[in-house]
Amino acid sequence: MVRVVDRNHPPKSPLVVEGRDAIRSWLEDTYSRDMTHHVVDPVVAEDRVALTTECRYPDGTNVTCACTAEISEGKITRQRVVQV
Repeated sequence: MVRVVDRNHPPKSPLVVEGRDAIRSWLEDTYSRDMTHHVVDPVVAEDRVALTTECRYPDGTNVTCACTAEISEGKITRQRVVQV
């Protein structure tokens, strides 16, 4: 499950993406956009990962995304994303 909080999805009603196919579609949509993505400050532990992604659209708009994820048996089981 991925839970996203951003300007369109405030904390009281976050975007929740569940299931392998839905998460795949969400990721494909995100990474197919005309923008650059740079992962910075990753922190990896046995059962967790945290990172920040800095994104930039061609018009100069910047987006920063903070992500934490729980890992079990080598797979992400829960992810939280806050982007501004």
